[in-house]
This record gives sequence, structure tokens and C-alpha cells, in this order.
Amino acid sequence: MDLTAKFFNSRGFQVNLMKTKVVVFKRGRQSSKEKFTLSNVLVEKVKAYTYLGVLFSSNGQFASQAVESVQKGTAATGAIFSRVKKPYAFDIDVTKRLLDSLIHSTSLYAAGIWALNHSEALEKVQQNFLKRTLKLPNNTPRYFVRLETETPHTKEKICSLALGLWKRILSAPEDSLLKSAYLELRHSANGATDSKYNWYLQLQQILRETNLLHIRHEVNGKLERPNSKKFKK
Repeated sequence: MDLTAKFFNSRGFQVNLMKTKVVVFKRGRQSSKEKFTLSNVLVEKVKAYTYLGVLFSSNGQFASQAVESVQKGTAATGAIFSRVKKPYAFDIDVTKRLLDSLIHSTSLYAAGIWALNHSEALEKVQQNFLKRTLKLPNNTPRYFVRLETETPHTKEKICSLALGLWKRILSAPEDSLLKSAYLELRHSANGATDSKYNWYLQLQQILRETNLLHIRHEVNGKLERPNSKKFKK
């Protein structure tokens, strides 16, 4: 709250406190005794809040957001096939464009922020679309579909989005709210053992799995794209 107040005050912004809420990210039950103020005004505390289309829940794991995104991706798939009234010749290039522009754009919206721990759930959306397109049974192995269509695991897409976000954070001004929040997050990762509660730890874990951990020292340099071979299986 202090960082937020400092950021807005330094730029002469006035916060609309009627629309401002506080979500406390913590394990277990929330305490009713916790009070938060901004500019000496009490701010309402809630268990979840949707900001710019992303549902932030107090447990910090984004499971509810993942469920919503899977539902949206599934709905987008249904909308596409409801418009296809007649059989058509399969074209892998057209299929991939539809996957990226209509399915991923809904199910992976802002996924670099919240989806690092939910790639398997989101992979179901991609698999559903490809299997329906290829007229394959639901029990067709996922790796087979990816190999035949040369489509990487959804985890690669999510990781690429997260790396893009990380690059933006690292290049942000030191006094920006974005950089300040990131430094607090990184500081809280020191000594932490459970990555599911910390975006920075989740990103480092993926970089370790893909042999890209060395880029964590990059600040303004180019961040490489993940090695797609690591996500084929």
C-alpha cells in the first residue's frame, strides 16, 4: 500500500477509493482484524478481484482464473465448429492460425502473469481443438497430436509470454510501480521452498527445466525463446 501511495503521489494522480479493493494473498484463513488504508482512508478487503480480465484470488494460485480460461477456450472452439456447416479439406496452416488467433487469444489471455502453474489444464483446450479438427477420438495421446501437427505444448506459449513480461519488467524504470513490485516479489522468494505461491520462483523453475537459467542475469539484453524440444513430450 505504501508503494502504491508513493507511486500515485509522485505523479499527482488521485485514486478512486470507491473502486479500490485490497486482496491479501496468503495461505489459510483470512484475518478479519487486518485493516488497510490509502491516504488515511480505509480500503475494503475482498477475497477475489478481477482486474483487466484476470481473476486474482486470495490464495494466489489462479486456479479459478485457469478454470475460467479453459471454459472460454472451449466456448471459442465450439463457436468455430458451429460455423463450419460442411466438411472442408484439412489445412494445417489454417488450423494453426485459427488456434492462435481465436483459441489462444481467449484461453491464454495475460497467461504470462498467472498460467505458469496451469499449463496442463490449458493444454486440454489446444488438444480439444486439434482433435476435433482432425476428427480424432478423445483418448488419442496428446504427444501424438503435437507431433503430427508440429504444435508445441501450451507450456511453451505460456513461457514465451512470461519471458516477454519479465523483459518488460527488467527494462522498467527503477522508480516505477512495476519494478518496485517485482523487487518485492523477488525478495519474498528468498528462502521460499514452494514455487506455486511466487511467480518469480515459477519462472526460474521453468528456466532451469529448459536449460535457460543463465538468462536470469540479463537486464536489458534479448531474452531467448524457450527450446521447443523440451515441451514436445
